[in-house]
Amino acid sequence: MDALYNAAFLFKKLLDTEYVFVLGKKNVKATIHLIFHDTNFYHLAGLQHLEDIAHLRRNKKEIFEKILNRQIKIEDLQKSRFYKDIERRVAALSLLPSLLDSNETIFKYNKERNSFSLIDADYLLENTSDKQTLYTFLAKYPDNNFFCRSFFPKEKKDYSIGQTRWTLLSKKKINKSANTEEILFLHKNFKG
Repeated sequence: MDALYNAAFLFKKLLDTEYVFVLGKKNVKATIHLIFHDTNFYHLAGLQHLEDIAHLRRNKKEIFEKILNRQIKIEDLQKSRFYKDIERRVAALSLLPSLLDSNETIFKYNKERNSFSLIDADYLLENTSDKQTLYTFLAKYPDNNFFCRSFFPKEKKDYSIGQTRWTLLSKKKINKSANTEEILFLHKNFKG
């Protein structure tokens, strides 16, 4: 199966989903409303790194649709001399929905504590799946909703070093079109 198509297909299902995380740290609460847009897929898959494929410089929404219509395939990406840089990311991206449903580690992200990082994010999710550590960086839109800014498997650098761990108090998953909610996690001490 085409790993790129599979990741895009599963990401498309997230477009109708909102996650609400309630986090706590020393009597301070933070709420994250995580939403998804089709244009987010481009960066999460790392397509911006394939600088030698000109037709990937177009509209991000259009590229996402072409992947879903199988007009852009993994074989097209493999023609890039930079493909090796994103190969593991594309392969792991289909795990994103299940990672978001899990209840692993959340850090308040401070990029100044990682001088090697250029990622401008507010939170870092660190998950383990298939014996690999995966990072998902969340950033805030001006409307106070959050989005997935970046996603990739851990390689040499540990992005969690020096970051402040927060406690997950609750997490729910909302299907927007069906107007239904699923409680994914509720901390035993959490009082909504």
